[in-house]
Amino acid sequence: MMWQKERRVTEHKLYEFIGASILLLSLLGLFMAIRGLFVVAGVLIIYLVLNVLFDRSYPKNIELANPHTTLYLFPKDEGELQFVFSNIGKFPLINGHLHMQVNQTIKPASHLKYQGRQINDIEIPLSLIGKKKTIITFKFTAEQRGAARFNNISYRFPHLFSFSDVRLSYQHFFKPEIVVFPQSTPVSGIDILKQFEPGHQPVRNSIYEDLMHTVGTRNYTSRDPFQRINWKASAKSQELQTNIYETVMDDAYVFIVNASMSSDPSSQEHIQVDDLEGRLSAATFLCQFAVEHHIPFEMMINTLKPGRPPFIHVREGEGKQHLIRAMEMLARVPKEPIVYPFISLLHHVAQNLSRPKTIVVIGDVPPEGHSVMNDLMYEHPNVLNVVFSKHGDASLKPWISDVITNAR
Repeated sequence: MMWQKERRVTEHKLYEFIGASILLLSLLGLFMAIRGLFVVAGVLIIYLVLNVLFDRSYPKNIELANPHTTLYLFPKDEGELQFVFSNIGKFPLINGHLHMQVNQTIKPASHLKYQGRQINDIEIPLSLIGKKKTIITFKFTAEQRGAARFNNISYRFPHLFSFSDVRLSYQHFFKPEIVVFPQSTPVSGIDILKQFEPGHQPVRNSIYEDLMHTVGTRNYTSRDPFQRINWKASAKSQELQTNIYETVMDDAYVFIVNASMSSDPSSQEHIQVDDLEGRLSAATFLCQFAVEHHIPFEMMINTLKPGRPPFIHVREGEGKQHLIRAMEMLARVPKEPIVYPFISLLHHVAQNLSRPKTIVVIGDVPPEGHSVMNDLMYEHPNVLNVVFSKHGDASLKPWISDVITNAR
Protein backbone atom coordinates (compact mmCIF):
# COMPACT_ATOMS: atom_id res chain seq x y z
CA MET A 1 0.00 0.00 0.00
CA MET A 2 1.27 3.46 -0.93
CA TRP A 3 0.07 5.13 2.28
CA GLN A 4 -0.05 3.91 5.86
CA LYS A 5 -2.54 5.33 8.29
CA GLU A 6 -1.33 6.41 11.70
CA ARG A 7 -3.33 4.41 14.23
CA ARG A 8 -5.11 6.46 16.88
CA VAL A 9 -6.36 5.12 20.22
CA THR A 10 -9.18 7.71 20.28
CA GLU A 11 -10.55 6.30 17.02
CA HIS A 12 -11.18 2.86 18.52
CA LYS A 13 -12.63 4.37 21.68
CA LEU A 14 -15.02 6.47 19.58
CA TYR A 15 -16.25 3.39 17.70
CA GLU A 16 -16.70 1.51 20.98
CA PHE A 17 -18.63 4.40 22.48
CA ILE A 18 -20.93 4.74 19.44
CA GLY A 19 -21.50 1.00 19.33
CA ALA A 20 -22.35 0.87 23.04
CA SER A 21 -24.67 3.88 22.64
CA ILE A 22 -26.51 2.24 19.74
CA LEU A 23 -27.01 -0.94 21.77
CA LEU A 24 -28.17 0.95 24.85
CA LEU A 25 -30.59 3.18 22.94
CA SER A 26 -32.02 0.20 21.08
CA LEU A 27 -32.63 -1.72 24.33
CA LEU A 28 -34.18 1.31 26.02
CA GLY A 29 -36.39 1.96 23.02
CA LEU A 30 -37.49 -1.66 22.96
CA PHE A 31 -38.35 -1.97 26.65
CA MET A 32 -39.69 1.56 27.11
CA ALA A 33 -41.44 1.68 23.71
CA ILE A 34 -39.96 5.09 22.85
CA ARG A 35 -39.68 5.51 19.07
CA GLY A 36 -37.43 8.55 19.39
CA LEU A 37 -34.67 6.38 20.82
CA PHE A 38 -34.76 4.18 17.72
CA VAL A 39 -34.42 7.29 15.55
CA VAL A 40 -31.36 8.42 17.50
CA ALA A 41 -29.93 4.89 17.32
CA GLY A 42 -30.52 4.89 13.55
CA VAL A 43 -28.68 8.19 13.14
CA LEU A 44 -25.76 6.81 15.14
CA ILE A 45 -25.74 3.70 12.96
CA ILE A 46 -25.54 5.82 9.80
CA TYR A 47 -22.81 7.94 11.37
CA LEU A 48 -20.84 4.82 12.35
CA VAL A 49 -21.19 3.27 8.88
CA LEU A 50 -20.01 6.49 7.21
CA ASN A 51 -17.02 6.63 9.57
CA VAL A 52 -16.05 3.06 8.81
CA LEU A 53 -16.45 3.51 5.04
CA PHE A 54 -14.44 6.74 5.12
CA ASP A 55 -11.66 5.21 7.21
CA ARG A 56 -11.37 2.25 4.84
CA SER A 57 -11.33 4.37 1.70
CA TYR A 58 -8.64 7.03 1.95
CA PRO A 59 -5.42 5.01 2.47
CA LYS A 60 -5.94 3.04 -0.75
CA ASN A 61 -7.65 5.76 -2.79
CA ILE A 62 -4.86 8.38 -2.65
CA GLU A 63 -2.17 8.04 -5.28
CA LEU A 64 1.03 10.07 -5.71
CA ALA A 65 2.78 9.93 -9.09
CA ASN A 66 6.33 8.67 -8.64
CA PRO A 67 8.27 8.99 -11.92
CA HIS A 68 12.00 8.35 -12.05
CA THR A 69 13.05 11.89 -13.02
CA THR A 70 16.16 13.95 -12.29
CA LEU A 71 16.41 17.74 -12.50
CA TYR A 72 19.89 19.15 -13.20
CA LEU A 73 20.70 22.68 -12.03
CA PHE A 74 23.58 24.96 -11.14
CA PRO A 75 23.72 26.98 -7.90
CA LYS A 76 21.33 29.97 -7.93
CA ASP A 77 19.21 28.42 -10.69
CA GLU A 78 15.47 28.32 -10.11
CA GLY A 79 13.46 25.16 -10.66
CA GLU A 80 10.15 23.51 -9.99
CA LEU A 81 8.87 20.02 -9.35
CA GLN A 82 5.29 18.82 -9.68
CA PHE A 83 3.58 16.58 -7.14
CA VAL A 84 0.62 14.90 -8.85
CA PHE A 85 -2.04 13.49 -6.50
CA SER A 86 -5.08 11.48 -7.50
CA ASN A 87 -8.08 10.81 -5.22
CA ILE A 88 -9.86 7.90 -6.87
CA GLY A 89 -12.39 7.65 -4.03
CA LYS A 90 -15.69 9.50 -3.64
CA PHE A 91 -14.95 11.18 -0.32
CA PRO A 92 -13.17 14.57 -0.49
CA LEU A 93 -10.20 15.30 1.74
CA ILE A 94 -10.25 19.01 2.46
CA ASN A 95 -8.14 21.53 4.39
CA GLY A 96 -5.22 19.13 4.65
CA HIS A 97 -1.46 19.74 4.64
CA LEU A 98 1.34 17.93 2.83
CA HIS A 99 4.47 17.55 4.99
CA MET A 100 7.94 16.57 3.70
CA GLN A 101 11.64 17.13 4.27
CA VAL A 102 14.54 17.95 1.95
CA ASN A 103 18.19 18.77 2.56
CA GLN A 104 19.88 22.15 2.21
CA THR A 105 20.85 21.57 -1.42
CA ILE A 106 17.74 23.56 -2.40
CA LYS A 107 15.77 26.39 -0.80
CA PRO A 108 11.95 26.37 -1.12
CA ALA A 109 10.43 29.51 -2.59
CA SER A 110 7.53 29.20 -0.12
CA HIS A 111 5.85 26.91 2.42
CA LEU A 112 9.04 26.55 4.47
CA LYS A 113 7.86 25.59 7.95
CA TYR A 114 11.25 25.13 9.61
CA GLN A 115 14.84 25.51 8.45
CA GLY A 116 17.42 23.46 10.31
CA ARG A 117 21.18 23.14 9.82
CA GLN A 118 20.80 20.26 7.36
CA ILE A 119 17.09 19.72 6.77
CA ASN A 120 14.22 21.91 5.55
CA ASP A 121 10.70 21.08 6.79
CA ILE A 122 8.03 21.90 4.23
CA GLU A 123 4.27 22.20 4.76
CA ILE A 124 1.93 22.80 1.79
CA PRO A 125 -1.87 23.23 1.98
CA LEU A 126 -3.55 20.41 0.06
CA SER A 127 -7.19 19.45 -0.55
CA LEU A 128 -8.04 16.37 -2.60
CA ILE A 129 -11.45 16.37 -4.28
CA GLY A 130 -13.05 13.00 -4.94
CA LYS A 131 -12.52 11.45 -8.37
CA LYS A 132 -10.10 14.22 -9.39
CA LYS A 133 -6.40 14.88 -9.89
CA THR A 134 -4.59 17.63 -7.96
CA ILE A 135 -1.21 19.05 -9.02
CA ILE A 136 1.11 20.96 -6.68
CA THR A 137 3.92 22.95 -8.30
CA PHE A 138 6.79 23.18 -5.84
CA LYS A 139 9.19 26.02 -6.69
CA PHE A 140 12.70 26.29 -5.31
CA THR A 141 16.18 27.74 -5.78
CA ALA A 142 19.34 25.64 -6.04
CA GLU A 143 21.53 26.67 -3.11
CA GLN A 144 24.62 24.47 -3.15
CA ARG A 145 26.25 21.45 -4.76
CA GLY A 146 24.62 18.13 -3.94
CA ALA A 147 21.66 15.84 -4.57
CA ALA A 148 18.25 16.36 -2.97
CA ARG A 149 15.39 13.91 -2.48
CA PHE A 150 12.13 14.41 -0.61
CA ASN A 151 11.80 12.26 2.51
CA ASN A 152 9.31 11.69 5.33
CA ILE A 153 6.35 12.57 3.11
CA SER A 154 3.02 12.62 4.95
CA TYR A 155 -0.46 14.02 4.48
CA ARG A 156 -2.54 15.27 7.42
CA PHE A 157 -6.19 16.27 7.02
CA PRO A 158 -9.32 16.66 9.20
CA HIS A 159 -11.52 13.61 9.46
CA LEU A 160 -14.71 14.18 7.48
CA PHE A 161 -17.04 12.77 10.15
CA SER A 162 -15.19 13.30 13.41
CA PHE A 163 -13.33 16.06 15.21
CA SER A 164 -9.83 14.55 14.86
CA ASP A 165 -7.02 14.68 12.27
CA VAL A 166 -5.85 11.81 10.11
CA ARG A 167 -2.18 11.34 9.24
CA LEU A 168 -1.03 9.22 6.31
CA SER A 169 2.67 8.36 5.84
CA TYR A 170 4.02 7.74 2.35
CA GLN A 171 5.57 4.27 2.29
CA HIS A 172 7.35 4.17 -1.07
CA PHE A 173 10.74 5.54 -2.04
CA PHE A 174 10.06 8.86 -3.76
CA LYS A 175 12.12 8.70 -6.98
CA PRO A 176 12.27 12.29 -8.31
CA GLU A 177 15.65 13.84 -7.54
CA ILE A 178 17.29 17.25 -7.85
CA VAL A 179 21.01 17.34 -8.67
CA VAL A 180 22.88 20.63 -8.26
CA PHE A 181 26.17 20.71 -10.13
CA PRO A 182 29.27 22.40 -8.68
CA GLN A 183 29.74 26.02 -9.62
CA SER A 184 32.07 26.25 -12.61
CA THR A 185 35.20 28.21 -11.62
CA PRO A 186 37.55 29.42 -14.39
CA VAL A 187 41.06 27.98 -14.39
CA SER A 188 43.82 30.25 -15.62
CA GLY A 189 46.41 28.79 -17.99
CA ILE A 190 43.76 26.72 -19.74
CA ASP A 191 45.44 27.26 -23.13
CA ILE A 192 47.93 24.53 -22.22
CA LEU A 193 45.16 21.97 -22.80
CA LYS A 194 44.84 22.96 -26.46
CA GLN A 195 48.05 21.11 -27.29
CA PHE A 196 47.67 17.78 -29.03
CA GLU A 197 48.71 14.52 -27.40
CA PRO A 198 49.52 11.10 -28.91
CA GLY A 199 46.71 8.65 -29.53
CA HIS A 200 44.12 7.61 -32.09
CA GLN A 201 43.51 10.62 -34.36
CA PRO A 202 45.56 10.57 -37.60
CA VAL A 203 47.52 13.74 -38.50
CA ARG A 204 50.24 14.67 -40.96
CA ASN A 205 53.00 15.61 -38.54
CA SER A 206 53.54 13.81 -35.24
CA ILE A 207 56.36 12.08 -33.42
CA TYR A 208 53.88 9.42 -32.27
CA GLU A 209 52.87 6.41 -34.37
CA ASP A 210 50.13 3.81 -34.22
CA LEU A 211 51.97 0.49 -34.48
CA MET A 212 48.72 -1.30 -35.32
CA HIS A 213 48.22 0.62 -38.61
CA THR A 214 50.87 0.16 -41.34
CA VAL A 215 50.58 2.60 -44.27
CA GLY A 216 53.58 1.44 -46.34
CA THR A 217 57.30 0.68 -46.36
CA ARG A 218 60.55 2.48 -47.15
CA ASN A 219 64.23 1.62 -47.43
CA TYR A 220 65.87 0.59 -44.19
CA THR A 221 68.35 2.95 -42.48
CA SER A 222 70.77 2.26 -39.66
CA ARG A 223 68.67 4.34 -37.28
CA ASP A 224 65.56 2.17 -37.71
CA PRO A 225 64.72 -0.31 -34.91
CA PHE A 226 65.28 -3.93 -35.90
CA GLN A 227 61.69 -4.91 -35.05
CA ARG A 228 60.32 -2.51 -37.68
CA ILE A 229 61.82 -4.43 -40.60
CA ASN A 230 59.17 -5.84 -42.96
CA TRP A 231 60.70 -9.19 -43.99
CA LYS A 232 58.06 -9.99 -46.58
CA ALA A 233 58.56 -6.68 -48.41
CA SER A 234 62.34 -7.03 -48.04
CA ALA A 235 62.27 -10.43 -49.76
CA LYS A 236 60.31 -9.05 -52.71
CA SER A 237 62.52 -6.01 -53.24
CA GLN A 238 65.80 -7.75 -52.35
CA GLU A 239 66.50 -4.80 -50.00
CA LEU A 240 65.70 -4.29 -46.33
CA GLN A 241 62.40 -2.47 -45.95
CA THR A 242 61.09 -0.66 -42.85
CA ASN A 243 57.40 -0.36 -41.97
CA ILE A 244 55.83 3.10 -42.10
CA TYR A 245 53.15 3.52 -39.46
CA GLU A 246 50.30 5.98 -39.30
CA THR A 247 51.19 9.04 -37.26
CA VAL A 248 48.52 9.85 -34.74
CA MET A 249 47.61 12.34 -32.06
CA ASP A 250 45.22 11.84 -29.13
CA ASP A 251 43.78 14.90 -27.41
CA ALA A 252 41.98 12.88 -24.75
CA TYR A 253 42.23 14.17 -21.18
CA VAL A 254 42.44 12.35 -17.87
CA PHE A 255 41.22 14.49 -14.96
CA ILE A 256 42.28 13.27 -11.51
CA VAL A 257 40.67 15.02 -8.54
CA ASN A 258 42.44 14.72 -5.19
CA ALA A 259 39.81 14.89 -2.44
CA SER A 260 42.07 13.65 0.34
CA MET A 261 44.56 16.42 0.95
CA SER A 262 44.16 19.57 2.98
CA SER A 263 46.14 22.75 2.86
CA ASP A 264 46.96 21.92 6.47
CA PRO A 265 49.99 19.56 6.38
CA SER A 266 48.90 17.97 9.66
CA SER A 267 45.67 16.77 8.06
CA GLN A 268 46.20 14.50 5.06
CA GLU A 269 43.10 12.37 5.31
CA HIS A 270 40.35 14.97 5.39
CA ILE A 271 40.00 18.02 3.23
CA GLN A 272 38.58 21.35 4.25
CA VAL A 273 35.10 21.85 2.81
CA ASP A 274 36.03 25.09 0.99
CA ASP A 275 39.10 23.43 -0.58
CA LEU A 276 37.01 20.50 -1.78
CA GLU A 277 34.38 22.75 -3.33
CA GLY A 278 37.10 24.70 -5.14
CA ARG A 279 38.59 21.55 -6.61
CA LEU A 280 35.24 20.21 -7.75
CA SER A 281 34.40 23.59 -9.30
CA ALA A 282 37.71 23.57 -11.20
CA ALA A 283 37.01 20.01 -12.38
CA THR A 284 33.60 21.15 -13.63
CA PHE A 285 35.22 23.94 -15.65
CA LEU A 286 37.74 21.54 -17.20
CA CYS A 287 35.01 19.06 -18.15
CA GLN A 288 33.04 21.85 -19.82
CA PHE A 289 36.18 22.99 -21.64
CA ALA A 290 36.77 19.49 -22.99
CA VAL A 291 33.22 19.15 -24.30
CA GLU A 292 33.22 22.63 -25.85
CA HIS A 293 36.36 21.68 -27.80
CA HIS A 294 35.00 18.21 -28.73
CA ILE A 295 37.73 16.43 -26.80
CA PRO A 296 37.05 13.10 -25.02
CA PHE A 297 37.93 12.85 -21.35
CA GLU A 298 37.72 10.57 -18.36
CA MET A 299 37.74 11.51 -14.69
CA MET A 300 38.80 9.86 -11.45
CA ILE A 301 38.11 11.02 -7.89
CA ASN A 302 39.67 9.30 -4.89
CA THR A 303 36.38 9.13 -3.00
CA LEU A 304 35.89 5.64 -1.62
CA LYS A 305 32.96 3.65 -2.99
CA PRO A 306 31.86 0.00 -2.95
CA GLY A 307 32.89 -2.33 -5.76
CA ARG A 308 35.64 -2.11 -8.34
CA PRO A 309 37.33 0.21 -8.79
CA PRO A 310 37.04 1.43 -5.19
CA PHE A 311 37.01 5.07 -6.29
CA ILE A 312 34.79 7.20 -8.54
CA HIS A 313 35.68 6.66 -12.18
CA VAL A 314 33.88 8.24 -15.12
CA ARG A 315 35.13 6.33 -18.15
CA GLU A 316 36.27 8.07 -21.30
CA GLY A 317 33.60 9.67 -23.43
CA GLU A 318 32.58 12.89 -25.06
CA GLY A 319 29.53 15.01 -25.76
CA LYS A 320 26.79 16.62 -23.70
CA GLN A 321 25.50 13.43 -22.06
CA HIS A 322 28.99 12.47 -20.97
CA LEU A 323 29.43 15.95 -19.48
CA ILE A 324 26.19 15.58 -17.50
CA ARG A 325 27.33 12.19 -16.22
CA ALA A 326 30.68 13.61 -15.09
CA MET A 327 29.19 16.67 -13.40
CA GLU A 328 26.61 14.48 -11.67
CA MET A 329 29.43 12.44 -10.16
CA LEU A 330 31.05 15.66 -8.97
CA ALA A 331 27.75 16.78 -7.45
CA ARG A 332 27.38 13.52 -5.52
CA VAL A 333 30.78 13.71 -3.80
CA PRO A 334 30.02 13.92 -0.04
CA LYS A 335 30.84 17.12 1.82
CA GLU A 336 33.23 15.17 4.04
CA PRO A 337 34.20 12.16 1.90
CA ILE A 338 35.86 8.96 2.99
CA VAL A 339 38.86 8.87 0.72
CA TYR A 340 40.78 6.25 -1.22
CA PRO A 341 44.58 6.75 -0.87
CA PHE A 342 45.65 9.18 -3.55
CA ILE A 343 48.99 7.46 -4.08
CA SER A 344 47.10 4.23 -4.87
CA LEU A 345 44.99 6.10 -7.41
CA LEU A 346 48.11 7.45 -9.11
CA HIS A 347 49.55 3.92 -9.29
CA HIS A 348 46.28 2.76 -10.85
CA VAL A 349 46.56 5.45 -13.52
CA ALA A 350 50.19 4.58 -14.26
CA GLN A 351 49.38 0.88 -14.65
CA ASN A 352 46.15 1.10 -16.64
CA LEU A 353 46.52 3.94 -19.15
CA SER A 354 47.62 2.13 -22.30
CA ARG A 355 48.03 5.19 -24.55
CA PRO A 356 49.70 8.55 -23.93
CA LYS A 357 47.18 11.21 -22.88
CA THR A 358 47.08 14.59 -21.21
CA ILE A 359 46.86 14.03 -17.44
CA VAL A 360 45.54 16.82 -15.22
CA VAL A 361 45.78 16.43 -11.44
CA ILE A 362 43.41 18.79 -9.64
CA GLY A 363 44.68 19.59 -6.15
CA ASP A 364 47.83 18.98 -4.15
CA VAL A 365 50.10 16.04 -4.84
CA PRO A 366 51.51 14.58 -1.59
CA PRO A 367 55.29 14.13 -1.45
CA GLU A 368 54.98 10.34 -1.66
CA GLY A 369 53.19 10.78 -5.00
CA HIS A 370 55.93 12.82 -6.68
CA SER A 371 57.83 9.78 -7.91
CA VAL A 372 54.69 8.36 -9.54
CA MET A 373 54.03 11.72 -11.21
CA ASN A 374 57.59 11.69 -12.52
CA ASP A 375 57.08 8.18 -13.92
CA LEU A 376 53.87 9.29 -15.63
CA MET A 377 55.81 11.96 -17.51
CA TYR A 378 57.79 9.27 -19.38
CA GLU A 379 54.64 7.77 -20.92
CA HIS A 380 52.44 10.87 -20.95
CA PRO A 381 54.43 13.98 -21.98
CA ASN A 382 51.72 16.40 -20.82
CA VAL A 383 51.27 15.99 -17.06
CA LEU A 384 49.62 19.07 -15.59
CA ASN A 385 48.57 20.22 -12.13
CA VAL A 386 45.79 22.59 -11.06
CA VAL A 387 47.01 24.51 -8.05
CA PHE A 388 45.15 26.97 -5.86
CA SER A 389 46.18 30.26 -4.30
CA LYS A 390 45.34 31.31 -0.76
CA HIS A 391 42.35 33.17 -2.18
CA GLY A 392 41.06 30.05 -3.95
CA ASP A 393 42.07 31.05 -7.50
CA ALA A 394 42.84 28.03 -9.68
CA SER A 395 45.65 27.92 -12.23
CA LEU A 396 46.87 25.16 -14.54
CA LYS A 397 50.62 24.55 -14.66
CA PRO A 398 52.89 21.84 -16.08
CA TRP A 399 54.11 19.32 -13.56
CA ILE A 400 57.83 19.81 -12.98
CA SER A 401 59.73 16.61 -12.33
CA ASP A 402 61.69 16.37 -9.08
CA VAL A 403 64.70 15.38 -11.17
CA ILE A 404 64.55 18.65 -13.11
CA THR A 405 63.93 20.63 -9.94
CA ASN A 406 66.93 19.11 -8.19
CA ALA A 407 69.11 19.69 -11.23
CA ARG A 408 68.22 23.37 -11.13
